[in-house]
Amino acid sequence: HLTEASLSIRGAMATLRVKHRRAHFLTLLLVAVFGLLGCPAFVSRRGLGVLLASLAAPTRAVAFDNALPKAASFPIRDTGSVPKDLGLKPRETNTFGDLTEKPSLKECGYGANCFTTTPAEPVDLLIAPWKLPAGLSSKEGIAQIEEIVKTYRPGQLGVDGGGWKIAKATDSYFWAQFASLKKGRIDDLEFAVDPDGTVQIRSAARVQKASQQADNCSNSKRLNFLATKLREKGWTTIDTTPSTNLFYFRTNGVPPAVQECIGFQCPPDVTCPEFEPGLTAADVK
Repeated sequence: HLTEASLSIRGAMATLRVKHRRAHFLTLLLVAVFGLLGCPAFVSRRGLGVLLASLAAPTRAVAFDNALPKAASFPIRDTGSVPKDLGLKPRETNTFGDLTEKPSLKECGYGANCFTTTPAEPVDLLIAPWKLPAGLSSKEGIAQIEEIVKTYRPGQLGVDGGGWKIAKATDSYFWAQFASLKKGRIDDLEFAVDPDGTVQIRSAARVQKASQQADNCSNSKRLNFLATKLREKGWTTIDTTPSTNLFYFRTNGVPPAVQECIGFQCPPDVTCPEFEPGLTAADVK
């Protein structure tokens, strides 16, 4: 489990990132002010016009074509950058630089916004690999995953109101993207089938490794949906629960009235939010 000291360090790092964003905003504000005062040394009139236009015209939160209609009503969009190291690669399992025994999917960061089968710190975000039924090929297994994802209705689990898109599907690898309703934040979901029928998994928000941002249980709900559907087809799968990943659920289960906390510092309420921000029961009827 994460220690109190490490959690405090990571919390401090998150605070520094917030201050950096504030400093960036103040820089933009100063540029605008000097431009309005006619100081060419700081900004040209044309550059000022481009800056003000970009600030005055927020983009929409709709990430994918199958998003719920309500997604278009939210002006903020924060999809995050596409990770550059998805797929199967040698991965570091600890701070000493030890590598995985085989090419593996990306490890998780430190926040309650990810699950992976790749052993790495922190261990509480680790899940067990799934297994194909005997006699099922990797190609057939990936096809079953794709088939189930295509039946997945945005918002039906109280998450992913921004829709989804299949980004890549090969004979042994699958990658899909899922977006939140209000801000269009994207989770990346990956499956990779090994030659022995073992299935590696990673489902994670697009955030920095040190981010403590929770995911409103989107990754857990989505994985459990797929796990249930694949068990019906004979797969060996395991659900994510407070018993298997307490840090994740304890962070995501914090009541809104409680001040911000991290993992085991949070109250013992481990109930996932019913709906992601902006989503209601009426939106998914």
